Order: sequence, then structure tokens, then C-alpha cells
Amino acid sequence: MRKGIKISLIVIVIIIFAILIYYYYTRPAALQEQEDKGVQVGKAIPVKVTIAQRDTLIHYVNTEGRAGSRKSWKAIAEVGGTVEKILRGSGEYVEQGDLILQLKNETLEQQLISSSIQYQKEYASYLSLKKIIPDTFTDYDIELSDYIEKSISYKEYEKHLKDLLQLDSENPGKYISLKEAGADLEALFAQYKKLNFYAPFTGTIGNMDLKVNNYISVKTHLFDLNDTREMEVIVPVMETDIQYLKIGEDAYLKFLAYPDEFIKGKIAVIDAVVDETSQLASVKVYFDNPNNKISVGMFGECYICGQKEAEVLLVPSMAVLARDDRELVFTKENDHSYWRYVKTGNNNGYYTEIIEGIHPGDSVIVDRHYTLIHGAEVIVSDILPLESFSLTESEK
Repeated sequence: MRKGIKISLIVIVIIIFAILIYYYYTRPAALQEQEDKGVQVGKAIPVKVTIAQRDTLIHYVNTEGRAGSRKSWKAIAEVGGTVEKILRGSGEYVEQGDLILQLKNETLEQQLISSSIQYQKEYASYLSLKKIIPDTFTDYDIELSDYIEKSISYKEYEKHLKDLLQLDSENPGKYISLKEAGADLEALFAQYKKLNFYAPFTGTIGNMDLKVNNYISVKTHLFDLNDTREMEVIVPVMETDIQYLKIGEDAYLKFLAYPDEFIKGKIAVIDAVVDETSQLASVKVYFDNPNNKISVGMFGECYICGQKEAEVLLVPSMAVLARDDRELVFTKENDHSYWRYVKTGNNNGYYTEIIEGIHPGDSVIVDRHYTLIHGAEVIVSDILPLESFSLTESEK
């Protein structure tokens, strides 16, 4: 029996010794873990603070939409033909007046040449009737084929036509036939000009899916041209939010392609007509795109400035904690942390209104506060401006 007691005592001693060794080696790690979590362990805990202050609480209307150009043009074929030259393609930037695309219609070209010849015959006959026989006919004898073959420019030929069509009406009979020939030539030339597509304004080409020698029928969509320097987004809004929106107010756009960047815009149009099916109205937001960074069709979120509450006491929403079903914030006072129960008002997800519990100018702790205890010794590592918690800053 004495032997059993001795064995039991030895086992107990070993267990106690093992516990002491375990506690000796693990206690520093536990203390370090507590310190990392912000629990007071006899050392000042570094924290960041901001200053509670009165400001305007802005409520945002959060919606989404796709970017579009405020100035766009769809190139549609008005005359059929085949693709002769593609001088600029999708994604390319063009200046106003640049030639983008040329179509070819041989039938129209032949008709135009024949009409030009007929007009020149009528004009020569007209001059002979007036007994005006110049040594040469260089003043009007420019063949249309010179223009078609690009040996003279469109502007040169158009000026030539204008000169030819300044008619003299002294001989009514010949004047009628000359005028008719001129009208036919002008009509054919107007059709022929529609085979060439020039940029009506500076912009970026899109939605072009053409190859040389493709046949193009009338009313075929050829490409789009968008001036992407000035853009817009049309977004849906709930009818209950319309009353808080005003033309000229700010809006902030964040596109999927650039998730860390906000682009500032302005409310340009509020269409308060509510769709019967969706029960939504629509708002048009204008924004500048000087570097053509945003492309037509890009999807993004839109935060529109709506209802505003002026001169309310604000703290960052992240500073507000809940304990025992009550809300509180930690303040830094005399190098210690103290929780202060507060009564909160409205919030916009970034700032929360404080109705009572703290005062303007109080230092509110905004990090490591989830595990802080009341009365912990703290040291301020950084004072963050209140505006650094705004929509555009906190989302970075």
C-alpha cells in the first residue's frame, strides 16, 4: 500500500512540474497575444484617433449603370457597294474630318462619268450659242474620272462643280437643258459622296466589323463614332429618392475596370417619370473623360449626393461598437482609453451622427478598439482627419 502511495505522489509531482514548465514557456506568448489584441498588459498600446466634429451628413443614392458618350454617331450606308478601303478601325482615335472608310459602287461611278460628260457637252454648246469660244476649255474641262481616281481632291472637284453651275440665263432654251444636266450631275455626285465616310467630330471608332470587298447593302450599320472626352451614365433611381436630388449636385462613379478610383460627375438630367413596370425613374450624370480612360459600355457604380443634414456631430461609422446591446465609442483621454456609451442618429455607411455621449473635439479611437478595455494605457500613433473616412477616401 505504501508503494502505491509513493507512485501516486510521484505522478502528482510530475504533473505539477509539467504544468509549471508549460506555464513558464507559454505565458510570454499569451501576454504578447493579448498585447497584439490591444489588451492592457502594462505597456501603452499604439492607436489611431480622429477628432469628432460637426459637419454635413450626406446620404448617397447608390445605383449603377453603363458609360455612354454624350456625342455619338452611327455610320449607316445610304448607298450600297463594296468595301474598298478601311483607313481606321475599332478602337482608333480620329480627328474631325479624317477619312475612315471608303465604299465602291462601279455602277454609280459610270453614271456619274456619263452625267459629267453630258453636262460638259451642254455647257460647250451653251458657250457656242453665246459665241464664246475660248482657246481651251480648262476652266470647266475637268474629267470626273480625275476625282474618282483621286488625282484631284474632293474639295477641288466640288469647287469645280460650283463654278460650272453658275449659269447664264440669256438663252432660255439652252439654259433649261444645261440646268437639267447640272441638276442630274449634282444629284449623282451627292450620292457618290455618300460612299466616303469622314469623321464629323473628334472621337473613337467602335463596333466596326468589316473587311475589304465585303458587300454592303443600303441601311447597313458600318461603325459607331463616340466623343469619349465627354461622357454620361444613365442610372435608375427609386421614386422615393427623387425628392432629394438636384441638378448640378455631385455624383461619384466607380467602374469595374478601375475599382480603386472614383470619378466625379454632376447630375445633368432628372427624369421624374416613373416606369410602370420597374417603379423606377432615371437620372443622367455627366462626367469628363479627358484621357479617354473610360470606354463606352463600361459598367460602374454611381453614388449620387441626396439628402443632406447640416451641422451634426459626426464620427466614422467604424468607430461605433456594440456591447450589451448598447452602442459606444472609445475615446482617448489622459493617455488612456475610455468607452463612452452614445446615442446615435442617422448614418450613411461612412459617418454616424452622435446625438449624445461625446462632444465636438473629443479624440475617438478608430483602430485596435475592438479588443481594447476600459482604462487601457494608450499612445496615439496617428491622428486621421475626419474627411479621410469619406466615400471617396475610405473606398481606396
